[in-house]
Amino acid sequence: VKGGVWYRVRDKGYTPGNLRAAFTRVKATRGAAGVDHQTVEVCERDLAWNLAKLADELRDGRYRPQAGRRRWSAKPGAPQEQRRLGSPTVRDRVVQAALSQVIAPIYERDCAAPSYGFRPQRGSTDALRRTAQLLEAGYT
Repeated sequence: VKGGVWYRVRDKGYTPGNLRAAFTRVKATRGAAGVDHQTVEVCERDLAWNLAKLADELRDGRYRPQAGRRRWSAKPGAPQEQRRLGSPTVRDRVVQAALSQVIAPIYERDCAAPSYGFRPQRGSTDALRRTAQLLEAGYT
């Protein structure tokens, strides 16, 4: 980073520390296995090797995401209705988390303070709480 301007972010995504932190995030979500049927536990058995291999593929441009595993799930509040869900592989979720950890702070800096959509540590309940505060303060 020179003067607050990012010139390259690609090389920051596959650093060992970033990939390890991304794996920790993926592990915490306890998601389902993808089309390769590899669980987080299986990936963790040889984590150092798996992350090193993933870093090499990302660095060399050989990484290709796999198709998501599709399944049907009941919609909340309407069990007779189904929605289609896709489960990416553990490797793909690690790459997504690693890139998110690099890119999100760059864009977060430029987001407007009152913006709540798709931002870390902010959700719809936060937006409603803030709206209630503004209404109580007399804003319309």
